[in-house]
Amino acid sequence: MNKCFRRFILVLLAIGVCPAPLLAQLIAQPKPIRIKVVVVAMFERGEDTGDTPGEYQLWVEREHLDQIIPLPGGYHHVRLNKDGVLGVLTGVGTAKAAASVMAVGLDPRFDLSKAYWIVAGIGGGDPGDVSLGSAVWADHVLNGELAYEIDARQIPETWPTGPDSDSLRKARAPFAGFPNALKPPFVTHGDTLSSSTFRLGSKMDEWANAWTRYYTAGRGNYMISAMEDSGTMQALTFL
Repeated sequence: MNKCFRRFILVLLAIGVCPAPLLAQLIAQPKPIRIKVVVVAMFERGEDTGDTPGEYQLWVEREHLDQIIPLPGGYHHVRLNKDGVLGVLTGVGTAKAAASVMAVGLDPRFDLSKAYWIVAGIGGGDPGDVSLGSAVWADHVLNGELAYEIDARQIPETWPTGPDSDSLRKARAPFAGFPNALKPPFVTHGDTLSSSTFRLGSKMDEWANAWTRYYTAGRGNYMISAMEDSGTMQALTFL
């Protein structure tokens, strides 16, 4: 086979291959689903419906989030209703929350350009500010993992936070002396310190309040703790 004929064959092959990507571009892509509200919950006890509810189940049942949509890049499938409300279950922990919210935010099936986001879950409260069953709308979400620590065995005695104490071991004692903790449930504004570390006791509450003041230049007031919120908000910030 001479060189000219080989070149002719290559040209034909190239012409035969090129239309394929052009054809793919001409295929109509499905229109993204317009999302009005994204409801983000973090954990569920069992199934999405029909058993003991965690944070997600009552949203699914009461908002009729009946359409199940697989989310390969996230922790759990998402659910949609006919009004454009999208339910997301992130899984427990900052890492799962960040990954799941990022997966939803980058999914081309959803148009989130006009969506409101509601991040709603259970958290621990500062008895100096809230009572059991209260609802806190957060003004700030702080990452409690970005803290500076020292091994408890080497903490100077003069430090006001960190060492073990009787108050930490009596964390389940009645909240006498905390007027706000004795009130009926109420709704308030405050700040969330997001951390994957479970903490108990008045000394740890003092630590949380101190770090909230540090990170907000004195503007914030720690009221409630959470695990996943900093991951969720970081993903939304990057998106």
